[in-house]
Amino acid sequence: DVYVSHRGDTAWSAPVKAGVNINVPENEVITSISADGKTLFIYYEDGGGDIYTSVFENGEWQKPTALNRFINHPTYRESAACVSADGKRLYFSSNRPGGKGGFDIYVSEMGPNGQWGRPTNLGSTINSRLDELSPFIAADGTTLYFFSNGHPTLGDHDIFRSRLVDGKWTLPENLGYPVNSSGNDGFFWLSPDRTTGYFSSQRQSGRSDADIYSVKFREEALLIE
Repeated sequence: DVYVSHRGDTAWSAPVKAGVNINVPENEVITSISADGKTLFIYYEDGGGDIYTSVFENGEWQKPTALNRFINHPTYRESAACVSADGKRLYFSSNRPGGKGGFDIYVSEMGPNGQWGRPTNLGSTINSRLDELSPFIAADGTTLYFFSNGHPTLGDHDIFRSRLVDGKWTLPENLGYPVNSSGNDGFFWLSPDRTTGYFSSQRQSGRSDADIYSVKFREEALLIE
């Protein structure tokens, strides 16, 4: 199920369920939230696995609706999605045919009709012969974070970033230790001021199989040459 916790002055509040509109008998996963905090992107196990959105209205999350056929392939899995801060580009991961490996990252542009258009594969600089998952596009609209086991890693899956420069993605950069560990690290999210990152990790110091961590960045640590 999906839970919500609010951060106070010194601590996070006790988690509460996100509501009956979100949580169903099957598994559901929050993959991202829009920059204005009003739209959730949710993975449900429909078909091969699809992405839905839920809008926050009248004090609660509304019943989710599936993204269109350009995003959700009828027989393959779309495991995560996020939208740029301006709402014009949707980045998502899918194992549909025609990719570079297992799961690839794609981008779709918002059309004049208010619908997502036919997606484009981000190409072999980003997508390897293995898996690239859980894309997150930062508030600047040009820095992409994702996790992968196809680029050089410290463990099973590591978190990487790449920047869009003159229409091309730079070679993915491993965020390195202490963000990445010998286990699985992923589902990265960066605050708009670029000072705080949140991510999931499976490491020996954790309290369970996979825990949520936060990390504080120095400004210079976020710059990409």
